[in-house]
Amino acid sequence: MTIGKSLIAVCFAAGLVAVGTTAALAADASADDRAAIENLMSRYMYALDTTNPEAYASVFTEDASLMAGGSTEHGHAEIMKMVQGLKDRLNKDAKPDASGRTFAPFRHIYFDLVLDVDGNKAKGEAYWQTVMRQPDGQTPKIAAMGRYEDEFVKQNGKWLISKRAIINDMSTPKPASADAKKE
Repeated sequence: MTIGKSLIAVCFAAGLVAVGTTAALAADASADDRAAIENLMSRYMYALDTTNPEAYASVFTEDASLMAGGSTEHGHAEIMKMVQGLKDRLNKDAKPDASGRTFAPFRHIYFDLVLDVDGNKAKGEAYWQTVMRQPDGQTPKIAAMGRYEDEFVKQNGKWLISKRAIINDMSTPKPASADAKKE
């Protein structure tokens, strides 16, 4: 083998190693990004279930939009106000747990996250369910289920939700009021 052919073979092999290393680094970055976004989703759920306006807003960008139930909230102030309203309605008689957190009478569960990461931006979709506590120790019920359609951005090394649409695909019908039953 001539020196020229040997040099070409070495350069080719070095190129393959570099491509493999770059692909491995990209795969690692994607796995790290996915883990960070999954952690973000979990922090979102805890903030929602504890009806903590500050923690809830902290998972969104400052200029985020949150669409749910026919209305859209823009930015931290509106998002915090929405969660405070939820807290005021649902946590009237709630008592803090040992850690000082007060949980609403529901739990939100997300699953089947599909995620497409492109640099510092990502799009995702996941299913969610709301499980409601029932009176007198009855079995909890699934109250609603649907999807999140999300856009995420990485700002200062931290993933945040920039846009979220909460789509309610199914809800448990509310019982008829006592007045409606009389008619």
